[in-house]
Amino acid sequence: MKWQTRTLIFMGLLISMSIILTRFFGFMIGPTIRISFGNVPIILAGILFGPLAGAITGIGADLIGIMLRSQGGFFIGFTISAGLTGLIPGIIFIGRKNTKTKHSLIKIAISVILVNIVVSLTLNTIWLIIMYSKGFWAIFPARVLARLIIAPLEIFFITILLRTLAKVDNN
Repeated sequence: MKWQTRTLIFMGLLISMSIILTRFFGFMIGPTIRISFGNVPIILAGILFGPLAGAITGIGADLIGIMLRSQGGFFIGFTISAGLTGLIPGIIFIGRKNTKTKHSLIKIAISVILVNIVVSLTLNTIWLIIMYSKGFWAIFPARVLARLIIAPLEIFFITILLRTLAKVDNN
C-alpha cells in the first residue's frame, strides 16, 4: 500500500496526540481504570485513513507511549487492543470518502460503542485480570461505569473534529 506523505504526517500527529491524551492528561483510578481520551485520535485515524492506518496508529501510540511513560509496563494484549481501536472504525467507515454526511454520526456512535465493548470492556478487562489476578466482578462494574461516561464524550469530540476537518478541507 502506498500512502501519501500527508497521510503519514497526519498519522504521526494522531499518534502523538493519543500519547499526550493517554499518558500525560489521562489519570488512573486504581490499577484498572484509566480516564483519558487517548482513543479519540486512534479512532479518527481509522475513520480518516482506513483500518490498516488506524491499527498502525493505535499500535504506534501504545509502543511509543510505553517507551516515554509506562504506566504498568509492556503487555502485548494492550498493544493488540490499541490496534483494534483503530481497526474497528476503519472497517466501519471503509470506502467512505465523505465523513460529513448525516449517517456519519450513526457510524461514529457504532464505532465508539464497538470499540468500548470489544476492546475496553472485553479485551482490556481480560488483560487486567491476567495482569493483576483480580476477579472479573471485582473490576468490571467500575469499568462499565467509566466507559458509560467516556463513550458519549468520545462520540461528541470525534463528531466535532470531523466536522472541523471537513470545513478546513473545503477552504
